[in-house]
Amino acid sequence: MQMLAIGGVLFIASFFISSTSFLVFFHRFVSSEARYPTKTKITTVTFDDKTEISRIAEGEKIMVKVTAQGELPPLGRIGIITDSGSEAGYDLKLDEKTNVFFAELEPILETIHVTITLGDDTWGPKTITVIPRPKIVSLLATITPPKYTGLEAIKEQAGNLQVFEGSTIDYTIKTDKDLTKLDFIDYSKQETKTAFTSKDKRTWVGSLKLIANTKYTFQLVDSEGLDSRGVPIYTISVLADKAPVIKI
Repeated sequence: MQMLAIGGVLFIASFFISSTSFLVFFHRFVSSEARYPTKTKITTVTFDDKTEISRIAEGEKIMVKVTAQGELPPLGRIGIITDSGSEAGYDLKLDEKTNVFFAELEPILETIHVTITLGDDTWGPKTITVIPRPKIVSLLATITPPKYTGLEAIKEQAGNLQVFEGSTIDYTIKTDKDLTKLDFIDYSKQETKTAFTSKDKRTWVGSLKLIANTKYTFQLVDSEGLDSRGVPIYTISVLADKAPVIKI
């Protein structure tokens, strides 16, 4: 009882000493989540060193930097909510040499809404829209075997192929965005070169003649200058032409 009485006296005394401290103490007493006022004021927020950013390319990391005035806490917090409803949080760490808080966000795949909390100040929410990178919607390969095989041309909706030596492959590639360029990238030692041209901005055609096994992919560049990522590396297996066998 004596300890309870002393606690009550201190509780009341704190109100007369400082009403602000009393409120903080009271909030802390009833809720462990209550925060102490720090008189922190967020002054600037940059994303990749830009103060104004509303769009970012799909799959890019973002470096967030925050400056503030007043009492600087050792940590801040970035809260993120995506359009699909998922949430993520990042610590804002203080660089004591520059007094700048920083955090790197993981690659962004969809539109996000960002809120920053530093001490008792809050910034946001800020919406950052993701610009999708160009992707292949369909890939059609028309394979024309050499005449000696006597085989008809066949169509394959695939990039991994098996063909006879000397076959010609005519590609028709459709994309989900307007392109300015589509390149054939050869990963084999053949250094195969073939130019793709556009029938329209989302339909591209090109052909190549195969004499050896080839590993390859495609590089897409859209009208905003964004390149493709994650296009598979395909393999073409070439069946060598064998010399005829003469039996007597």
